[in-house]
Formats: sequence, structure tokens, C-alpha cells
Amino acid sequence: ENTVDMLKEAYIDIYRQPIPEDTKPEDLIQKITEYYSAKNIKPLMYRFDENFTFFDFVKLMNGLKQKSYCVIATVIDYITLMQLEGDDRDNQAKRLQRLGEHFKNYAKRNNMLIVTGLQLNGLADDLNASGRTNVVRLYRPLHLSDCKGLMAELDILIFLRIEENQDGVPYL
Repeated sequence: ENTVDMLKEAYIDIYRQPIPEDTKPEDLIQKITEYYSAKNIKPLMYRFDENFTFFDFVKLMNGLKQKSYCVIATVIDYITLMQLEGDDRDNQAKRLQRLGEHFKNYAKRNNMLIVTGLQLNGLADDLNASGRTNVVRLYRPLHLSDCKGLMAELDILIFLRIEENQDGVPYL
């Protein structure tokens, strides 16, 4: 569902008009691709299940390089949902930190931006339910869920939360 929302936002940003009713996600992808293709940019979107590993990612990137693509940015919708590699004796946080380290090193070696989403924990839920406005300004690394180990691998951490103004209009 997040991906479909992202496609809708991209369409609206590009064409500056509402999406026609009954438009299928495939049609959104087609329109967005047409727009970027006219600018000599080819957006690629892949969907993988929870068995997708870092090594699968490297294999995909190498395949794209062989086809003469220059990948400048990658969005991984929730790195925490990827298959974690390593010894089962290591706890999940340590294995997740190692995964983050692999991605960070890959991005630096290949001059690539890698963006991912992380889950927040119950402390963030408590802030959200507090009735305070702009709670996103109060989020800190301690509000990250099972991914605190990734903090050492991040170059930047940005918190986002959709708020509503007094008229009920959502904004970030």
C-alpha cells in the first residue's frame, strides 16, 4: 500500500492534477515512466519478498550495471523486513546492524544514495496519542523499534509523521 501511495503522489507531483478515477497502479507506473523517459531517466521498481537478501541486492545491481544502467539512488521499503544473514547465534539487532553496514559500505563504494524506512516503537505511539502537535520534533533514536543497531550505520536520520491541520488537511 505504501508503494501505491508513493505512485499516486508522484503522479500528482508530475502532472499537477488529480488522478483519473479507476486508474490502476500499472497505469500510474506507465504514466510516471513516460514522464521520466522523456527526460532520459528510467525509474526502475522491483518488488521482493522477505527472502530478499543483501547478496540478492548486489546481484541485481551488478545485473543493471552489465546492462549499462547507472543507479544513483535506491529506496528499500523497510530494510528490517529483509532476510537477515549470519550466524543464528547472533541476535537480530546485531544481524540487522551488519546488514546496515553492508548497505552503507556498498553505497559509499558505488556512489549511491540508499534510503530506507524504519519502524517506531511504543514510546513513539505514546507521544502520538498524547494530543500534542508536532510530536515528530520530539522523536529521538530511542523511538526506533527493533533497529537501534542501525544507528551506527546511518549518515542521516529523518523522522516523518503525517499531521493534520485545524481543517483536517494532512501534511508532513
